[in-house]
Amino acid sequence: MRRIPAWLLAALCAVLLLASGTPAAASAPGLDLHDPVFSSQGWAWLTPRARVADLAPERFRDPFEVLVSSKLDWQRRGEQVLNVGFGESAWWIHVPLHNRRAEPVVRILEIAQPIYDDLHVWLLSGDEILAEARMGDRLPFADRPIPYRHPTVRIVVPPQTTVDLLIRAHAYDGEHDPLPIRLWETEALQSAVLLDTLAYGAYFGAVLILLLYNLMIYLSTRERSFLWYAVYLSCFLAWNFTYRGFSFQYLWPGHPDWNSVIIATLVVSIYMSLTKFTWVLLDLRQHTPRLFRVSQVLVVLAPLHVVAILIDRDFGVFSTLDVLGVAILSVLMIAALRMAWRGMVTARIYVAAIGCVYLGTLPYYLEAFGLISPTLLTMHSINIGSALEFVLLALALADRINRLKAEKLAAERAVHLTLQQSARELEEKVRERTDALAQANDALREQAVRDGLTGLYNRRHFNEELQRELALGRRLGKSVALLLIDLDQFKALNDLAGHQAGDEVLIRLGRLLRAFARRDIDQAFRVGGEEFALISLDASPQGVHAWAEELRQRIEDAGWPHPAPGTKRVTASIGAALSTPDDTLESFYARADQALYRAKGEGRNCVSSIVSADVCSSISSPQSP
Repeated sequence: MRRIPAWLLAALCAVLLLASGTPAAASAPGLDLHDPVFSSQGWAWLTPRARVADLAPERFRDPFEVLVSSKLDWQRRGEQVLNVGFGESAWWIHVPLHNRRAEPVVRILEIAQPIYDDLHVWLLSGDEILAEARMGDRLPFADRPIPYRHPTVRIVVPPQTTVDLLIRAHAYDGEHDPLPIRLWETEALQSAVLLDTLAYGAYFGAVLILLLYNLMIYLSTRERSFLWYAVYLSCFLAWNFTYRGFSFQYLWPGHPDWNSVIIATLVVSIYMSLTKFTWVLLDLRQHTPRLFRVSQVLVVLAPLHVVAILIDRDFGVFSTLDVLGVAILSVLMIAALRMAWRGMVTARIYVAAIGCVYLGTLPYYLEAFGLISPTLLTMHSINIGSALEFVLLALALADRINRLKAEKLAAERAVHLTLQQSARELEEKVRERTDALAQANDALREQAVRDGLTGLYNRRHFNEELQRELALGRRLGKSVALLLIDLDQFKALNDLAGHQAGDEVLIRLGRLLRAFARRDIDQAFRVGGEEFALISLDASPQGVHAWAEELRQRIEDAGWPHPAPGTKRVTASIGAALSTPDDTLESFYARADQALYRAKGEGRNCVSSIVSADVCSSISSPQSP
C-alpha cells in the first residue's frame, strides 16, 4: 500500500480544522403546535426552540430581509428565558411554527416583560405577513392587540403550514430585561391570568394593609421608625405596581413616556427610604459612624439618576443605579451585622429581614448583568424576598410597639397613682401627711446611705457621721477613734480568682465588721472598693491601737483563701488615728490614711497608729506562709 505523503496529510488536517472552525448558521428547530407540552401544561417556552441574533438598531427593519440575510450570526441560546443584559443592540428572535393538522391553530404569544421599551412581532408565511404587532412601554397601551399588562398577541397558524414567528426586541436605554416568551393555549392563558391577578392582588393587599397599620402606629406613637417603614413600604409598593405593568395599564395608559422616569424615581425612593429607616431603627449614626457616613454618600448619589433620566429618557441610568443599589444594601447589611454581633436583638432581626430581600434581589441583579439565566422563580424572587422581609420587619416593629405600649401604660398608671395620692394627701390632716413624708424620706435616706454589696454604710454617710462624731467629741471632751481597713493584694485576688470571689470576700468582711462593731458607739462603713472604716467615740491611745490589732487578727484568723503566690489567706492593713480638738474631717481622715499608708509600707498585715500629729506606733504580723 502506497504511503500518503506527510505534506498531504498536513494539508488535509489544515482544511479540516478550518472547516470545523467555521460555524454554520444556526437553524431553529421550531415548535410543533401539537406538541404534547400543550396538552400537559397549556404552554411552551419559545427561546429554547428559537435562534437569536443581535444587530445595530438601525439595521434590517424589514423582517423578510432579516430572514434571508447571510450577514446575521444566528445563535442557539438553549435557555428558557432570553437574557442579554446591557447593550446597544436590537435582538431578533426567530421561531418556525409547524401546524400539521387540517385545521387552523390559535395560540397566544406572551412576552412576560411589561416595561420592555420596544417589541415588534411578525408572523410570516412565505412573502406574506399574516400578523404584525408593535408593543412596549414607549408606545400607548391602547396600541396593544390584547389589553393585558404583558405584551400579548393572538396568532393564527393556517392548516398544514409552517410559518415564521419573528420578534425584534430593542431597549433604548441599553438595559435589556429578561424576556420570558411563551406560546399559550387560549384557555390556559386565561386561567394563568386569573391566578396571576389573584396572587398579585393578595400580595399588594397585604403590603397595603401592613403600610396602613404602620402608618397608624406612627400617628399614635410618633415613633419615627414606623413612619420611615411606612414610607419604604409605599415606595416599594408603588415601584412593584409600576414595574409589573399595572400602573401603565390602569393609571397612565396614554402616557408611555412616564414609565421609565417614574420607575427610576421609585427605585431611588426605595433606596433612600430604606436607608433612612435603617438609620432610625438601628441608630447607625451612634453605633457605626463610619458606615453611616458611607451610606450618606451613597444615598446622595441616587437622586442624580433621576436628574439624568429627566434630561434624557434614553440615558442608561439603570446600569449604574443597579450597582449603587447593591452597594447601599451591602453597607446597610454590614452595619447591621456588626451591631448584631454585639448582641443587639433588633439588629439581628433586621439582618434576617434584609437578608431575605438581599437574596431576593440578587437574582435580579445577576440577570440584569447577564450572569445567570432567568427562570420563573428568579423572576419573582424580589416579591418572595420582599414578602419575607416585610413579615420579619413587621415582627420586629410589633415587638417594639408592644414595649412602647407597656412603657406608656406604666407611665399612665404611675401618673394616675400619683394623682390619686395627691388627692388623698390634700384630704388628709397635716400630721398624717407629715408622718408619711417623714417615713418615706427615712426609707429613701436609708437606701441612699447603704452599700449595695456589703450592706454597710457608704462613703457619703461616712463623711456625715465622722463630721458629726468630731463635733460631738469636742462638746463632750472626748476623742474619736478612726480605723481605715484595706485588704492586702485585693487586685491580685480579683485577677486570679475572679471578681465574683473578690465580691464574696467583701461581703464576708462586711459581716465581720458588723459583728465586731457591737457597741452602740461603733459604726462600720465601706468607703471604697476594698477600703473600709470603723468609727468609735470615747477612745484612748492605748485602746484604739489594741482595738485595731484585735480587728486585724480576726481578719487573718477568718482564713479566707487568697490565690496569690506565697499567700494562703486574706489579710488586711489597718491605719488608726485618734482625734484632737482642733481636727477637721479632712485633717483627721488624712492622719488615718497616713497611718494606713505606713502599714502598707511596712509589709502589710499590720496596724499603724497615729494618736496625735507627732506620735506613731505600729504592730506588725508577717504574712502567713
